[in-house]
Amino acid sequence: MLSNGCKVCAMPISDIHSQESDRVCGECLSHAPFYHQTISSFHYESPVSHLIGGIKFNSKFQFIPLLTQHLVERIATSYKDKNYPDVILPVPLHKTKLKKRGFNQSQLIANYLAIQLKEKYELSIPVDIKLAKRVRNTLPQTTLDAKARKKNLRNAFSIESSLPKTIALVDDVITTGTTVNELSKQLIKSGCQEVHIWTLARAFSI
Repeated sequence: MLSNGCKVCAMPISDIHSQESDRVCGECLSHAPFYHQTISSFHYESPVSHLIGGIKFNSKFQFIPLLTQHLVERIATSYKDKNYPDVILPVPLHKTKLKKRGFNQSQLIANYLAIQLKEKYELSIPVDIKLAKRVRNTLPQTTLDAKARKKNLRNAFSIESSLPKTIALVDDVITTGTTVNELSKQLIKSGCQEVHIWTLARAFSI
């Protein structure tokens, strides 16, 4: 499980003497992403990586509650003294990929989070899949280097003109953060004030 990470990107911070929950790493201080914070439960490594792969590629939906229950608790703890986002937005898939796969794993995770937040904490945060669309069928990010990842996602998303103040953007895994940062950028440009990232796992190297 993740601990002692950067508030913004969830990457580890080596300062073992600091226990503050709002710490920010040097990279985010010097090159701040467009999203404002990240809540993630696990390192993207075995066995978590195999469970997420089972959901994504083999329709093992029974793994979703197992992986998501800790994220629900971490979300509740993180917003103990703060306002929750207005809306939960799953990272969208292009219609071609969605048709081929048959489901968007990020949407399934988002739906489960909303249900659990309602049942456990009496929080009603709607899931809205219409706020953003993936309008370009991009290459898989895992096949590209950092520079190519940014180019690959250029103009990949379209955004609704009317957005809530704060959005929780849900994905299964953050690797470099390029996808969530590009989508956050477009959401902020379109009127959203803050984007928070909720994800099952965070990769520390690719």
